[in-house]
Amino acid sequence: MRKTQHSILLLLFCTFSSIAQENDFQTWYSVSSTIDFNVILVPDQLFTKTKRKGSITFKQGYRLRENSSLLSKQFSDFRFKLIFNKRLSFAMGYRYSTNWSTPLESSTLLFYPYVYNKHRYYSDIIIKKKVKKRFLVYLRSRYLYQGNTFKYNSVIREKVGMSYNIRKTKLEPESSVEYFYTCNESIDKIRYTLLISYPITKNIDFDLVYRIQQEFYVNNPETLFIFGGKLSYKL
Repeated sequence: MRKTQHSILLLLFCTFSSIAQENDFQTWYSVSSTIDFNVILVPDQLFTKTKRKGSITFKQGYRLRENSSLLSKQFSDFRFKLIFNKRLSFAMGYRYSTNWSTPLESSTLLFYPYVYNKHRYYSDIIIKKKVKKRFLVYLRSRYLYQGNTFKYNSVIREKVGMSYNIRKTKLEPESSVEYFYTCNESIDKIRYTLLISYPITKNIDFDLVYRIQQEFYVNNPETLFIFGGKLSYKL
């Protein structure tokens, strides 16, 4: 009798877990192009010119959902970055995306059609520090304001990562954890990322990415297992 009760409880627990948690395998791809240049800063009081490095990056991305069988999102991203020194840099950008939701999601989200566009405005503060000779630790704080005609919301994203330059090879692995904070001061998502970067040529880099993303404080929270590739070109 006791074994039967345990079996029933285990079955109910597994059933509840499968209902409460949804999993999906997705693939994310992007291609970007970056132009580096120098910025001349002139302080108001000193009237002395200071040179800083800057860059402009344009990125085009695509994301597939439902075990990588359906297009979920495509976006165009424009980003300006200013490097103050080896440790501190600042960036700001704009992203325009087209999103495809499922008919079920469209019916549960008020005013959301099956296909909708979204605008995103964001700013970054990046702090880097070299540890010993081949380790690099960084912190990126991002504030973004995004939405469309129906609704806009603010999100704060904190990302901590570390990269390692492997001796006698071009491979450079990187790991990071990113937290998404919403306006109600709760963690909306956590994203874990493993990345391996490889320079194909002097100006072209290829990144292979594996990522796990978990949702919190929503009905039927979703866990995404993401495989991705990024191709970067510097002019």
